Amino acid sequence: GVSREQTAYVLVMRDITRAKQAEEEREEFIAVTSHELRTPLTSMKAEVEVALKDRRLKTKDLKVILRSNLDEVDKMKYFTDYLLTLSKYEANGKDLPMEKVDLTEAVRQAIERNQAQAKNKDIKLITNLTDQMVKGNPQSLVELFSILINNAIKYSKTSSSISISTRKNKKHAVIEIKDNGVGIAEKDLPHIFDRFYRADSARNKNDIDGFGLGLSIAKSIVDLHKGEIKVKSRPGKSTTFTVILPR
Repeated sequence: GVSREQTAYVLVMRDITRAKQAEEEREEFIAVTSHELRTPLTSMKAEVEVALKDRRLKTKDLKVILRSNLDEVDKMKYFTDYLLTLSKYEANGKDLPMEKVDLTEAVRQAIERNQAQAKNKDIKLITNLTDQMVKGNPQSLVELFSILINNAIKYSKTSSSISISTRKNKKHAVIEIKDNGVGIAEKDLPHIFDRFYRADSARNKNDIDGFGLGLSIAKSIVDLHKGEIKVKSRPGKSTTFTVILPR
């Protein structure tokens, strides 16, 4: 059999491996965060320095620079907001108050949050919702569905449609969000819930949530509800996110 010393050695090595992995993840997190914040700051600094040196600049030129700076500030604000949200769920999520939540109402509120973005791209949000209750935190479930709907809108083609449906499955509630968008390559599928991961087709810094944080927040929320989130995609055609929550 295995001796106590061998068992203790295996456990110690496992702990060391976990600690090393956690340290590597922390270092990567700091490096990526620093880069994402430094990029807009560098751009703003350069524009301001050029403006201060040019005495011939007119008011209209200064307004262009200010608008550009405001865009960069917005990017940093969205980025820090997402970081704070992610931190909230990863660090303090276990303290979230749970109660009976009307799933249909949570989905409707999430749709309402994203109605303007859908209208801008002429995207129809088609719903097929069944009345049911789940045990969860109302605000975080609205946030979960909002992230997935926003993601679907962002990667959908103009004048297309997104279907949002709910159904019962034994002891679970199943929520599906299907778009007719650019899809996700097979090589990207295992990584899309990782922090800061962006598929090649999605590397667009002009996107509000262009930081690869939204889906990692969605995964954290699902985990806190002891649920499951799955994704299947046909590149160039469609993507379907399925959330399974205990009732």
